[in-house]
Amino acid sequence: IKGSMTALLVLSFLLSVSVGVSAANERILIAAGTAFGVKFHTEGVVIAGIPGGAGPAAAAGLRRGDIITHINGQAITSAAQFADIIKGSGGAELTLEYRSGKLSHTVHLMPILDENGEYRLGVWVKDSAAGIGTITFIDPETMRFVGLGHGICDAESGALIPLAGGTAEEVELSGVTVTTKLTTGNNG
Repeated sequence: IKGSMTALLVLSFLLSVSVGVSAANERILIAAGTAFGVKFHTEGVVIAGIPGGAGPAAAAGLRRGDIITHINGQAITSAAQFADIIKGSGGAELTLEYRSGKLSHTVHLMPILDENGEYRLGVWVKDSAAGIGTITFIDPETMRFVGLGHGICDAESGALIPLAGGTAEEVELSGVTVTTKLTTGNNG
């Protein structure tokens, strides 16, 4: 509790400094410490996996964590759109624009037919993710809040995932798992 009180006093001091010291400009902010959910959508689609490490995408050098932004000059905004373009290609060559780390690349790929007769590039992609944050304080006048958080990173590469937008959601915490420095991501 002592550490919590110290943190609260520091937060209160920082809030009063950032809001202003003159009575005419003073605003009241509510300290919260409440958990909230966050759902976000990526810019483009992120390669989540390459099944078997083979296929047209792997042969062209794409890797898990790369972000596909365009196909044949068309901006990619969702995993469903990405799949529809590949399936509807008729096997014709596709031009993909993607980012790998800070570098942008363009590759030409030929989709292949899978066992169901649908064209594929041999990648699993995702266009959204979710997490949990902590509401630090709320401004009751504007109903805006500040959430304590961090950048959203790819689990494998650690690279920041570029976000197109997101929403805050209600969340109910069902438990807490204590870990040590040497354990991370233990989901049971």
